[in-house]
Amino acid sequence: MTGTAAVVSRDKGQDSTFNKQARDRGQTNYTYDVLGQLKTAMGKESGGPSRLHEQFKYGYDYARNLSFRTNNALVQSFTNNNLNQLSTVGRSGTLTVAGTTTNATSVTVNSLSEARNGLRVTQHLNIQHLI
Repeated sequence: MTGTAAVVSRDKGQDSTFNKQARDRGQTNYTYDVLGQLKTAMGKESGGPSRLHEQFKYGYDYARNLSFRTNNALVQSFTNNNLNQLSTVGRSGTLTVAGTTTNATSVTVNSLSEARNGLRVTQHLNIQHLI
């Protein structure tokens, strides 16, 4: 993917922010904690609304292991054992999917359908339907 990127802020000992302009003119803003771990990756249309399927947040435990991540309404949690190995993974909420159509169409994802006429399609799916 081609695009332009610019560091918005990066102060020693502080969280940092990074902004990337994508080829499709969308924009993603990244934030990092003081240890350099990704905290958020938030996508939006250039000069417009947020892309609900690109709203990522991350949390870490004291050993710097990923303990949770979210994508809009979907929450995934991770637990490690005393050997610092991944032991459990949990999930809840709904998964947001999106896309575009150029003609009148009916979109079906895991038995959930929606009719659209050349518009952006955003659908929230209950995660239990995906497993």
